[in-house]
Order: sequence, then C-alpha cells, then structure tokens
Amino acid sequence: MSATTLPYSVSTGSAFAAFDKLQGTKNYVAWKKNMRTVLQSLCQWGVVTGAVRAPGFADKDKPTAEETSASKAFKVRRISAFMEVSFCMTDSVKCVLSDTEDPKVTWDLLEKHFGAKQQGLQSVLMAKLHLA
Repeated sequence: MSATTLPYSVSTGSAFAAFDKLQGTKNYVAWKKNMRTVLQSLCQWGVVTGAVRAPGFADKDKPTAEETSASKAFKVRRISAFMEVSFCMTDSVKCVLSDTEDPKVTWDLLEKHFGAKQQGLQSVLMAKLHLA
C-alpha cells in the first residue's frame, strides 16, 4: 500500500444531511441502520465495532518509525470514524457520550442508552398486542 492510499475513505460530509440526525429513541433504529451503511461505505465500520484496532508496538519503549507512523494514522482514522457518528446526532443526544471521542465507546453507549430503551418499548408493545 502506498503512503497516499488509505484503508478507508474520508467523508465528504454528504452523509451529514442524507438522513435525519439521531434524536434519541424516536429515530434510533432507522438512524442506526443508515449510520452503519455510511460507515461501511467508508470502510470505517470495523473501527466502530472494534474489529480494526490500533497497531501494536514490538517494543513500546522503542517504537520504530513505521510503528509510530501506523499509530498516528490509526488515531486519524479513529477520530474520523467518531466524527462521522457524532456529526449525525443532535446536540441534545450528545450528552449520552460524556467526553469520549472513541467511536467504539460512542456506538456502545448509544446502543446501551437508546437501543435498550427501543427493545424495552418493543417488548411492552408486543405484550400488549398479545394480550389484546
């Protein structure tokens, strides 16, 4: 891979207005599907899921120039993935994130906060439907 070839794409920002920003449980399911599609198209989904991780060092006290370069490149990739997710949320939803800029932590927090509520709501509705 040449120095100018990235293993992922950098957003043009077009997705920021392609679908509604996350507003909470109101649109979490649709937003999650759209956001996952955007991240997959940018080859960033692995960073969000944790499948793609920061490169390691053979000797953390004496990293090689190549290891240092790879580490810096991963940090840029990580913040790029975070940017994709966070720019597609309303400000009122961002309070769930605290001060993290880690895309995996961000995704997990959103799923825990809004996905769990969504699943609970679906369970209640299914129970009411079943009783009717």
